[in-house]
Amino acid sequence: ILNRAPVAPVRLNPDVPVELERILNKALEKDRDLRYQAAAELRGDLKRLKRDTDSGRSAAVSTVSQPVTVPVSASSGSTATAHPSSSTGVQIIAEEVKRHKLGTAVTALIVLLLVAAAGFGIYSLLIRKPVKPFQNMSFTPLTKSGNVSGAAISPDGKYIAYLQEEKGKFSVWLRHIPTGSNVQVVPAMVGEYVGLTFTPDGNYFYFVRDDFSKRGVRTVYQTPVLGGSPRAILVDCDSPVSFSPDGKQFVFRRDNPGAGEQGVFVANSDGSGERRLALRKAPSFLGRTAVWSPDGKTIAYLSTSDEKIGRRHLIALDYATGTETSFVALDGQFSDLAWTVDGRGLFVMGRSLDTRWWPQIFYATYPAGVMVRVTNDLNLYALNAISMTSDGHSLVTVQRQEETELWVLPASAKDWKEGTQLNQRKELADNVQWTADGKLLTLDRFTQEIVRREADGSGITTIFSSDTPIGQMVACGDGKHILLTMSKTGGQPQIYRIDSSGGNLKQLTSGKIAFTPACSPDGKWVYYGTADSGKRYLHRISIEGGEPKVIAEGNYFLPDVSPDGKLISVQMVRGTTTETFSQRVIVMPAEGGKPLLDAERDKYMNDRYTFSHDGKALLYVHDENGVSNVWTLPLSGGAPHPITNFTNGEIWSGDVSTDGTKIALLRGRRSSDAVLITDSSK
Repeated sequence: ILNRAPVAPVRLNPDVPVELERILNKALEKDRDLRYQAAAELRGDLKRLKRDTDSGRSAAVSTVSQPVTVPVSASSGSTATAHPSSSTGVQIIAEEVKRHKLGTAVTALIVLLLVAAAGFGIYSLLIRKPVKPFQNMSFTPLTKSGNVSGAAISPDGKYIAYLQEEKGKFSVWLRHIPTGSNVQVVPAMVGEYVGLTFTPDGNYFYFVRDDFSKRGVRTVYQTPVLGGSPRAILVDCDSPVSFSPDGKQFVFRRDNPGAGEQGVFVANSDGSGERRLALRKAPSFLGRTAVWSPDGKTIAYLSTSDEKIGRRHLIALDYATGTETSFVALDGQFSDLAWTVDGRGLFVMGRSLDTRWWPQIFYATYPAGVMVRVTNDLNLYALNAISMTSDGHSLVTVQRQEETELWVLPASAKDWKEGTQLNQRKELADNVQWTADGKLLTLDRFTQEIVRREADGSGITTIFSSDTPIGQMVACGDGKHILLTMSKTGGQPQIYRIDSSGGNLKQLTSGKIAFTPACSPDGKWVYYGTADSGKRYLHRISIEGGEPKVIAEGNYFLPDVSPDGKLISVQMVRGTTTETFSQRVIVMPAEGGKPLLDAERDKYMNDRYTFSHDGKALLYVHDENGVSNVWTLPLSGGAPHPITNFTNGEIWSGDVSTDGTKIALLRGRRSSDAVLITDSSK
C-alpha cells in the first residue's frame, strides 16, 4: 500500500457498495492533502453510509420513479405511462379496486405485472454484466523458439503466420497447426514489421514492413499462403491492415509526422483507390490498429481527444456516413483490437492500473461499452498481436517474458567482462540514470517504481511509486531533482519533478501535451517538447515552474543538454511526403538559433543522443545484428563509430556518470512465443 496502488475493493468483493469503495480509496489516498483530514470526517461518511444502507429498501423504491412506457393495447398501439413506485398511483389503483372489485383488480394486476416485466427487462439490458467470451479457456503453445515477435491465425484456424527474429533480422514463417510443420515464406532481412493479417478467404496474408532503405516509410506486401514472392501493394502504411468481410478492401493507419497528422484510410485489396476516413492532429493521436467489423458496417480504433490526451477512447466509425462515436473511455495503455465474430464486442490488448500495468487481454462490449478482463494471470501478453478464427472459437497472441540486467563498466570498457552486474534479481527496468552523487536510479515500467541503489548495487531502496504510467525519468545534474513524464487519469501527459529523495511531487507544465524532458546541468532549466494542432515546439521552463519559453518550432523530441549548458541536441522528423521524409539529429544553441550540427539519424540507433562528458561528441546505443554497442558522433565532423565492442546482448538504456569515468547499462533479455487460446466452453 505504501509503494503501489492497493487492489480495488470491488475486485475483492463485487458486492461492495460504491460509496464504501470511495471511502476506502480516500482513506488509502497517497496524497496526504486528499486523504481524510480528521477521524470525524471519516466517521461522518461511515455513519451516512450506514444510514443510507439501513434505509436501503425505501431508497431502492424511490430510485424506480422514472416513468416506464408500456403498451395498453397490442392492437391499438397506444401507450400509457406508469409509475410503479408512485404512492399516488398505488392509492388510485386501491380506490379503483374498491369501486370495481374483481374486474379492475385484475386489470390493475396485469398493469403492475407489465410494469414489473418492463422494469426487469430494462434492468437486465442496462445493469447486468455482459457475458464474457472465453470464460473457460485452454492454452496451447504454438512455437518454442523464444524469438517470435508477432503472429496471426488464419480464418479456418489451420495456419498461423508468425515473425521470427534472429540477430536483428526478421523472417516470416507459416505453421500448419494440425501437423505442427513449419515453413519459411519470407527470408530473413533487416526491417521492422508492424503487422500480419490473413485475407478473409485465407488464400493470402498481408504484412507491413519498414524496408530500412528509408526508415519510417513502410510498405504493405501481399503473399500467397501456399508460397510465392511477396508483392508490394501500397507504400506508406503505419499499421497492420484489416479487411472488409468480402476481402475487397482493407483499412489502415497512415502517419505524417512532418505535418503532425494521423489518418484512418481505406484502400482496395490491390492497394488502389485509397481514401481517408478520419483525421487526427497532434496532440491527439490514433491507436495502433483500425479493425473492420464482421458485418462491414463499422470500423473500430483507439483515439484520444484534445481535451483528454491521456484517455483513450474506443471509436466506432460508421462506414456509410463517416460518423465517429466513442463507446468506451480507457485509462491506461491499449493497443491491438480484434472483433468477435458476432460483432457484439472487441478483444483489446492493454495494461492499466487494474492489471498493475501488466499487459493482459480485455473484452469491450459493443455498443454498450462495458469493459471486462479476459485473462488474469502472470503471463505477459504482447500488445501488438491478437487475431481470431472465423468461428470465434480460438484466438492467437504472443506471450512474453522479459528481464533486465544492470551493469556498471569503466567508460573505456570494450567487453562485458570488464564490468559488474549489479542486480541479482529479476527486474523489468527500461531506464537507468546516474545521480550527481554517484548513485543509480532505475525505472521499472510495470511496477512504475523508481529504485535507487549504490554504484556497487547495495542499498536498494524504492523512492517513488506511481499509480499512473511514468513515460520518462531524468536525473538533474545538480542532484536535487528528478524529472518525470506522467499522465494522470484521463489527463494529458505533463512534466513533473520530485526531490532526489522521491518526495514533493510538483507539476511543472500544464495545458497541451508535454513530453521527453531534459534537465540543464545546473538543475535550473527543463527542456521539453509540446504539440498543438499538428505543430510541435521545443520549450524551456524553470525547474520551479512558471511561464515556458519557446526555443524552436519543429518536430523536435528527445532533447539533451551539453555539460556546459550552452547546447542542446534533439532529434527531429523533416518532410511531409515519402520522398522528402527524413530523420535527423540536430545540435543547436540552448537559447535557440542556427544549428551547429544537422546530420542523418543513425538507422540502427535507439532512444536518445546524449552529450559525452567533455561535450565534444554525442553518444547513443547502436543496435545491429541483434547486438548493441555504444557509438559516438563527433561534433567536429566525421563519421559515427563504436566505442564499445560487445559481441552479444541488447542494451535497452544507458547513462554516463557525471564524472565521466563509468557507464551504466541495462542489458535486456526477452523470450516470446505464439500461443493458441481456445474457448473451451464452446
